[in-house]
Amino acid sequence: MRLADQIVAAGRDKRHPFQPDYQRVAMVIGRALCLEVTPTAGRLAADMGASDAAWLRDVHSLAVAPAQVVWVEWEGPSSAFYGVSDPVEPWQARPDRCGLLIETDASRQRGTMSQAWSGTAPSGGQSVEISPLCVTFDFRAEPEPVPSLAPPDRSSALFPGGGPKTDSDRRIASQLSTLTRDEIHSELLRFGFIANTRLPRLQDTLDIAAVADPVRAMLRFQSIVRDWHGEPNFMHALMVCLNAERMLWIGDPEDVASKNKARRRLGRPPVLAFSPIEAVAVAA
Repeated sequence: MRLADQIVAAGRDKRHPFQPDYQRVAMVIGRALCLEVTPTAGRLAADMGASDAAWLRDVHSLAVAPAQVVWVEWEGPSSAFYGVSDPVEPWQARPDRCGLLIETDASRQRGTMSQAWSGTAPSGGQSVEISPLCVTFDFRAEPEPVPSLAPPDRSSALFPGGGPKTDSDRRIASQLSTLTRDEIHSELLRFGFIANTRLPRLQDTLDIAAVADPVRAMLRFQSIVRDWHGEPNFMHALMVCLNAERMLWIGDPEDVASKNKARRRLGRPPVLAFSPIEAVAVAA
């Protein structure tokens, strides 16, 4: 089952501890352009995303979302497209599927991005998780300040606590080596973190946990931020590749009418219709 359909199911399940939160996210996904990244397209976008930061900065004009509300998902973590396997925390599920909900203004270059994933939880059951943090972004030629809980500090280390720790961190550090410190700061100002306001029940739970165990709460927050390290780059690369000549294209949406007719007879919710993101060479 696709991740979007798992979120829809969780939003209908009255037994789910965060059912109202997931229902709010599911309603937005239901009106989004739903896309699925094929493995070849994901690797091509990752190759683009692994370019040096100076070059990526010069192609911001191509980073335009295909619609104002887009849900895009793929199999496995995005780091796999880059050829790396980052560790997960003991309390986290290793992702089987990952997805991003991208919401933009009329420019389709400024907005927010929400992250979700599904996988096998440490307890052995299937887990569907939505990050309590959203990323704000602005890829326009003349960006304006984005909302952020923690605006970048020019004097702070990019990778606090001793430098890059994961393969993804080391890749990002290598890419940024082509920019000066001032240029890096200017690029970081294009991004921010805000609370995911569609998850008030989850936020309340995290607040209570923070009071009970502040140290563990801080470690969990740092882990949540680290989860975001590679996703803005992958999203940016997907947008650029979709608008660049002969790289990626969006195929026709699948026909789910007969499948949903059968599901209605069984009392099950309809599945969402997805369009594939394909590499142009595959379509030729």
